[in-house]
Amino acid sequence: MPEKILSFKKRVVSPMADFEVAISLDSLIAYLELKPNTPGKMYTSEEVHNVLVKEGIAHGVLSEQIDHVVDSFNNLGQVLEPVIIAKGTPAIPGKHARVDLNFTIAVKADLKEDEDGNIDYRELGLVNNVEKGQLLARKTPSVEGITGLDIYGETVQPPHIRDDNFVSGKNTTVSEDKLECYSAIDGQVILKKKMIHVSPIFTVAHDVDFRTGNISFNGSIIINGNVLSGFTVKAREDITVMGVVEAATLIAGGNIFVKTGFKGGDKGLMKAKGKITTKFVETGSIECYGNLLVETSIINANIICYADVQVTRNKGLIVGGDVKCVGDIYCNELGSKLGVTSHVTLGDKFIIRQRMEETQEEITNFQKRYAKIKSSLIPVQSMLKSLDSFPPDKKSQFEAILKQQELLKAQIEQLESKKKKLMTLYNVVCKSKLHVKAYTYPNSSITIGTSKRTINSQTVNSSYYEDPISKVIAIGTYSPPNK
Repeated sequence: MPEKILSFKKRVVSPMADFEVAISLDSLIAYLELKPNTPGKMYTSEEVHNVLVKEGIAHGVLSEQIDHVVDSFNNLGQVLEPVIIAKGTPAIPGKHARVDLNFTIAVKADLKEDEDGNIDYRELGLVNNVEKGQLLARKTPSVEGITGLDIYGETVQPPHIRDDNFVSGKNTTVSEDKLECYSAIDGQVILKKKMIHVSPIFTVAHDVDFRTGNISFNGSIIINGNVLSGFTVKAREDITVMGVVEAATLIAGGNIFVKTGFKGGDKGLMKAKGKITTKFVETGSIECYGNLLVETSIINANIICYADVQVTRNKGLIVGGDVKCVGDIYCNELGSKLGVTSHVTLGDKFIIRQRMEETQEEITNFQKRYAKIKSSLIPVQSMLKSLDSFPPDKKSQFEAILKQQELLKAQIEQLESKKKKLMTLYNVVCKSKLHVKAYTYPNSSITIGTSKRTINSQTVNSSYYEDPISKVIAIGTYSPPNK
């Protein structure tokens, strides 16, 4: 007997004990096994059917199989292996509900090699960034199973179906059919007991170091420690650092706030689309589009600020380095008693000058290309007057060259016009002012608009501005910033 039918729920023996019907454990299959014990025995299909009826087997009876077994013995004397003579209808299993998450639950360090096989251990990729509108989870609903019938005609129930679901938490939305969950904001996705949240803030409980690696986040970042040298922190919104920023890089789409200070070590950079606020700045680079608010000092730093710079508490010192500011600069002291060279530039002229230089470079490049084409056309200049007489391929070739020449000419004229407008802006008197509450020390270099002045003797309580008539830097009385 085959291994698959060694165990049975029941065995039914015929009245003459010359055949046996075995019932499977699940009552879905009945097997017929002939056991001839009388010489010259002949079987009938009716005998088998009678046993089935007496046993109550009424569903899925395979009459042809019964006839085949009986005929094989009666005609050929073959006693076949147990043969299936009744087969119930099994229940069709359903499908469990399933929730597929479109994000990583446990974020682990993902170290990657560059083309040379080097690994940057600062790039760990530990932040679960998501975008507004991003799919976070999708539920596949359960499918109910279909009941069956065993060989006794009894109902066979399908296996139990489990349901599953997600829970929509803060800053998430759910589709109308309740099957999909989306992020409502840019941020970090968090899963807590099947509840999906999106946080606009990523918090670091300690320093940014090799435990965290570099951080790049779609929202705001709060760091309850320092940012160590060599690491990079990028946020689409604000960055807050409760400690010191060393020779690291901070780039924010919003504001940057550093509670302690910035020790850039000539390599550090802080760049913000909004304002930057910090206690002090030492030997680093800063670029911000909002105000730069420094509590105590800016020392040997390179600053570009597209609004106002204020260093007005305690010493309020700007010494060394190069501070460029589109708006006004307010400080208590500029330079030092030791005569350290300190450069400050106010107004937008340095930006306009850079754009003028870039425009002139473009003009020069286009002029070179124009001159090259013009030179190549000199030998055929007289022939170009009768261009229609050229063979089609030559005509097309020269038409393309002439069209390119005209395009270059138009581009040069456009750039010349742009340069002229920039020059007009460059010559407008600058309204930005430098306000020094206490001392301006000798060797301080001040550029306002197009005018430049180097301080030769110490001044006190002064404001510096570009005189609109004489176009020189004049000195007036100090005026404090508007609160």
